Amino acid sequence: MIALSTLCYILVGILVVKKVFGLVGFYGKQRKMNKQAADCGKRPPRKYVGLGEEAGKIVQDCETIVDLLKAQFEGKITAQGLMEYTVERTERLGRELEITADENFEEALRMAKERDKQLQQCLAEGKDPFEELGCLHGIPFSVKDQINLKGTLNTMGVGSRIDNISEEDAHIVAVYKNQGGIPVVKGNTPTICLSLHSTNKVWGTAKNPWNNKRSCGGSSGGDAALLTCVNFGIGSDLGGSLRCPASFCGCMSFMPTARRQISHGNETYSEIKKGDMHPMNIVLGPITKNSDDMLRLMKVYLSEEKLKMDGLDYKLRFDQSIYEDTLSCKKLRIGTITNYDEVLTLCPTGKRILQEAREHLTRLGHEVVEIEIPEFEEQCTSQGKLLVNQVCHYAGIENNIHCDDLQSVNLLVNMYNGYSIIPKALSFFTKLVGETRASNALKLLIKLDADGFKELCKTRDRHVSQISKIFQDEKLDAILTVPMAFPAMTPEVAEEVGLAPIAARLAIYWQFPSATIPTGVVEEDEQKYEDKLFNDIITKKIRQMMQDSKGLPLGLEIIGKPFKDEQVLAIMKILEDSFKFQEKHPYPKYE
Repeated sequence: MIALSTLCYILVGILVVKKVFGLVGFYGKQRKMNKQAADCGKRPPRKYVGLGEEAGKIVQDCETIVDLLKAQFEGKITAQGLMEYTVERTERLGRELEITADENFEEALRMAKERDKQLQQCLAEGKDPFEELGCLHGIPFSVKDQINLKGTLNTMGVGSRIDNISEEDAHIVAVYKNQGGIPVVKGNTPTICLSLHSTNKVWGTAKNPWNNKRSCGGSSGGDAALLTCVNFGIGSDLGGSLRCPASFCGCMSFMPTARRQISHGNETYSEIKKGDMHPMNIVLGPITKNSDDMLRLMKVYLSEEKLKMDGLDYKLRFDQSIYEDTLSCKKLRIGTITNYDEVLTLCPTGKRILQEAREHLTRLGHEVVEIEIPEFEEQCTSQGKLLVNQVCHYAGIENNIHCDDLQSVNLLVNMYNGYSIIPKALSFFTKLVGETRASNALKLLIKLDADGFKELCKTRDRHVSQISKIFQDEKLDAILTVPMAFPAMTPEVAEEVGLAPIAARLAIYWQFPSATIPTGVVEEDEQKYEDKLFNDIITKKIRQMMQDSKGLPLGLEIIGKPFKDEQVLAIMKILEDSFKFQEKHPYPKYE
């Protein structure tokens, strides 16, 4: 591996020698940006020490959003008291775990006072606050760094964006605020959100609340970890960015049908607007601890108010009858994938929780059938090509984002946009030494021309037709799989393997709705990894990472049919009630 790394830099040097003076200037710019990034990430002294202690005693006994609403409406706590407790924890733990980006504390406390006034007026008029006030009244939440929250920084962990202050709220933020929710903080992400590990030179390296020596995932990692402080978070997904952190951090995420939302305010590499849709669109969605809260959040997300903001048909609004019919259905038909090992071998815990899910569903009277994903490896490769095309093209050309770490992200972007011979050569040599998966990953960096992109889109359409036919022929209500084949990685392994071992490719590739739910933790005898098919450098890194992994959570993914988000939510509830994960393994309070 040292020889290959050396070869990489030799090839880069040969190809860019004619631009050497430009690179010298670029390095100077990098040093300046690195200093700016470091200065931006420096926090002022803690301001809210000791706030909210009395409210904290009540808040800790509230497991759901409804519990917190009742506590407010019955006068046990105020929105201000709840927010003071949340702000104190978020300032203290968010900084300690490096899971936060920009802080919105003063505005959050101001909004909490307003919520208390609204409640007082409602009660004085003799009205029922559950009917008159928003369904998220006074509830604290976080927002992923790259999603716009008015008046806060949107950096994506990049030094060149440390002055980028959002002028308006993303639609998803606005609709949650309109329902009484209060955004407290921005969640940390990887640099330009292109990693399974949330680390950057602006806000630091986010740590997992379950084990501080482990990654909380990416790219919505900070918001998943922030559930130790707030009640829910808002993230986004293009290659597993909602599902990976949820699996790593033992919580839930929901990725709606792509065409049931517009990713307004998600400042990534291009603003995706109605009428200008990429074949694989970015999807925004909530992260929370339990299915009851998720249901509440998705009702707001798929409300007529949000659909109107997005310019979409009101007929796409949430349908409660589909949810209830699914819950009461005596015999759902769920597919489980049998050819998973074609792309990535599951760790022992992943295999166990899938088997337990089959047993739970069968015991409840549902039918579990085995299915094979056609052209599985090609589907994963096509998803990777679309992901890299979207990220590298817009990051490198449209927005000219200069990243803080030239040796990683910027090198990747430059290889894609100008030096395709490098990934071609590296792919050839890595295949020679038996590293097939690394070779295939490098091929993703070979830039597509217009005809190549059209062919890729046709390939994706064929794959979507294939999976739609499986849903139809097998009469499936959902497919059950795993978003990640292993628990939370160590930072070292995460940085070395990058996106290569990601499992959560299919749902975003198909643009189907998907839910991630925690179902188990690594047991004593499961701290191992065997991969007879590949046994390559990625296998060795995962095997190394599985050591000392006892107690780390791992989740399952439920993939539904397009526009049947309500059905996926109901199956999430069924599995939650069966596994009882939160009762056995409560989210770390991390005092």
